[in-house]
Amino acid sequence: MRTFHSRPLLGPLELQVMVVTWNLCTCSVRDVVDQLPQRLAYTTIMTTLVRLFRKGMVRRTKEHNKFVYSPTCTELQWQEWAADEAAERFLTTPNVPRKLLVSSLQKAMGEQEPGAVSSTEESGADKLRSA
Repeated sequence: MRTFHSRPLLGPLELQVMVVTWNLCTCSVRDVVDQLPQRLAYTTIMTTLVRLFRKGMVRRTKEHNKFVYSPTCTELQWQEWAADEAAERFLTTPNVPRKLLVSSLQKAMGEQEPGAVSSTEESGADKLRSA
């Protein structure tokens, strides 16, 4: 099984800021502040971008006495990594059979996104639960 250590987990604000950097490609703190749907302090966004820089999620260059940030990966690359990381953590939960974990995931997917799990998959999940 693969071990993932190349990308950090992101908090809700960090993820919002990353979405802005992915959309703009290159941005300043002011650009991010202006793009966010909620009003947040300039210093809050500056601190968040510094944290993202330290986590390796953004590059930082100085242009005309201000820092400009750009993402180090695409949104899709990060989503793929996050999904892989979640699956690895999920499937390596101690003392829980994998069949039960997969069955629970299918059930949760059906509750979150009705129609996402086909009836064939649901009947397979029921068989796994009874096994």
